Amino acid sequence: MDSFLPDGSFDVFVLGPMSEAGDTSANCLAIKAVLEGLLREQAVRTWLRQAKFTRSEVVAPEHLGGSMIVPRVIGHLEGADFVIIDLSPRPGEDWPSANVMYELALVHALGLPHVLLKHKAGRVPFYVTQNNVREVDYGRPDTVEAALRPVLQALLEPGGEMFAENGVSAYFGGAALIDISAAAGLAIGYYDAFIDFLLRNGGYLQREASRFLHVVAIVPTRFDRTAEQDKQRLDTQLAARGLKLEESMLTPIDGKPRGMLIKHVGPVIVDLVTAAYAMRRSPRLLKLDELRRDDEEPGEDELKMHARLRHEFIRMIRYSVRQSRRHRQVAGSALHYSTPDNAAALIERLQTQT
Repeated sequence: MDSFLPDGSFDVFVLGPMSEAGDTSANCLAIKAVLEGLLREQAVRTWLRQAKFTRSEVVAPEHLGGSMIVPRVIGHLEGADFVIIDLSPRPGEDWPSANVMYELALVHALGLPHVLLKHKAGRVPFYVTQNNVREVDYGRPDTVEAALRPVLQALLEPGGEMFAENGVSAYFGGAALIDISAAAGLAIGYYDAFIDFLLRNGGYLQREASRFLHVVAIVPTRFDRTAEQDKQRLDTQLAARGLKLEESMLTPIDGKPRGMLIKHVGPVIVDLVTAAYAMRRSPRLLKLDELRRDDEEPGEDELKMHARLRHEFIRMIRYSVRQSRRHRQVAGSALHYSTPDNAAALIERLQTQT
């Protein structure tokens, strides 16, 4: 699934109303307990393995009050694969708290898979009535389990449901607000300037079908490295396999009057996506970078953010391919993605398959 971070950990963040002291409500702690029990079941562990997860963690912070609440919530959301939000009102109230609705807006903006729960009492605003809000009885854990089990199965199974759709993403044709960002802009520019001319009907792959069959887009794993460093890493790994990048100049086609210079290993076109390295100046990375000393290596949170940005970049290219298919033939199955550390093995496998 495109929304998952490829770090092997299924990270779930549970949100809901808090007390005046900033304590997480009993509802959130009940959800956490039920979910942790589900994640220990053999069937659910099988679903996790199928989705390439080797471990899981459920976070329902018990103390998020004070001035640190906003950065801590955002930090947890940045690393979450799945979010559960309790829309139940506080005791004596009829509607979800303003904080919960604000956090739900962040989840929608980030395009995160999520599910909405609420106790049988209480109302929900019209902005979320189109979402499938599941009613549970927090006094009966079996009702929480019955609500979450089918969601986990549908989320984790191959080709599973996204659980990220909302009114805003529906307006933008399935794209979350985060996809209309720097990472998305760079990805769309890369697709329009390079990938589209290879994949489109009448493009280079079709015209040069006797020479080229695959395209490997190499997106950096870490944005604190330079394109030259990753290029050297790729060259070294290719040489260890007896392979070497060659250059070819493809002659002009419609929209490319000067043709296109490509690098390839046999029938596999290889492109180190230099445009993606501009994401090192993303405000999301700069914020984490300023929190560590110059001589320190990026920590786990920062590396996870690198993974998030890389994931969003690739997701937007896939989105562009899907959109192009609606209008014309596109050879999307010929496009593969990799990292500088894994590209050589993929290139070797693809060029020996042809």
